Amino acid sequence: MKSQAAVLHGVGQDWQIETIELDPPRAGEVLVKMSVAGICHSDDHFATEDSVPDENLVALIEAAGMPLPEWFPLLGGHEGAGIVHEIGPGVTTLQPGDHVAVSFIPSCGDCRWCATGASYLCDVGGRVFSKNMITDDTPRRHLGDQDLMALMQVGTFSEYVVASERSFIKVHDWISLDADNVVLTYPSGRIERDTAGFHWHDASGRFEIHGTGVTDIFTVHVPEQAGIDDQAYYRHELLAATGTIDGVAVSGYLHQDYAYGPGGKVYPELPIARQLQGMWVSWLHEYPDGERGGGSFWQGRDGVPFGPGYQLKAGVTTAHNDIVATPTFNAAGKLTALDTVIGADSYAFTFDTAGSYVHYFGRLTSSSDARHPARSWCWVEYAGAMLSPEILDMVMQQYRLARGR
Repeated sequence: MKSQAAVLHGVGQDWQIETIELDPPRAGEVLVKMSVAGICHSDDHFATEDSVPDENLVALIEAAGMPLPEWFPLLGGHEGAGIVHEIGPGVTTLQPGDHVAVSFIPSCGDCRWCATGASYLCDVGGRVFSKNMITDDTPRRHLGDQDLMALMQVGTFSEYVVASERSFIKVHDWISLDADNVVLTYPSGRIERDTAGFHWHDASGRFEIHGTGVTDIFTVHVPEQAGIDDQAYYRHELLAATGTIDGVAVSGYLHQDYAYGPGGKVYPELPIARQLQGMWVSWLHEYPDGERGGGSFWQGRDGVPFGPGYQLKAGVTTAHNDIVATPTFNAAGKLTALDTVIGADSYAFTFDTAGSYVHYFGRLTSSSDARHPARSWCWVEYAGAMLSPEILDMVMQQYRLARGR
């Protein structure tokens, strides 16, 4: 059968979308229609030559009497998931229709290594760098008159994959493999994502909230620098919200944010929370004609010049790195107002509700735009000196103990 695939023809070249030919699965093999594929740096290392043996390693391979792999043309990809389309004779662990995840180091499941929990030492996994199958030592993947090396014996950068059944792990069929429809289930409810947006459902049926994106996705990068050991990325977007709570229709706004940092660390251990953030703001406003505006930004603590963020205006999301916000506090030290300058635009917010000691809720009261919004929502996280690294460490200690750190 024919399949569209990403193929690398050599070091220093770009990946090319090619039409490849796949043979039907033979004994012990399966054909899988891929739903999703992961991109790993290991794939790119073949383009940059980092994963291709240099002359010294080639000499060692030849001295050991081992065959030297023919790396190119290379069908990339060794991570992913899909649905079994067809099985070959003798396949016992999978059936057509099964949902599967890719195992990029195949193992036999029967040898002494597999039987003792050390399947990564199985001899089957030692034969992944070959243009021939691990099942019968003949090729299945072709580009014209050339055979293809499929990375780790799978090659997931393809619409279809033919590989040993040992390269796949059956997963529950309620795990969605539709890239446009993702479901995350947890004890108190579930989150769904589809082409219409995000959907939050309470397990008890008390509420359901639906969010539709109204801004582009904004990402700020904090690089390693003096006083900051680890780089981090912060991702943010605004969504218009509708739904019901206890049967009552509601509407408003949501913001969705993620932090990406070193493995094993959580948000309070990353630099924005520990060294940079003095204030974090997001808001959405809606004019009578339905046009929306809004944005999100940070302000540095203790005079630190830190003002990245973005603004939604006239349907366009623009990034800024010099946003300035001036807060006003009452005698009790509570935030009551915020005057903000973003480029040539200004916004004034007032606050009348506190969700916690550090969270405030309010609305947009005026701006440099002459129009007055029909509705608006503003959320602020302002902690003053209450989120120092020392206090964050104390708060996180119970979680470190639970995680064995």
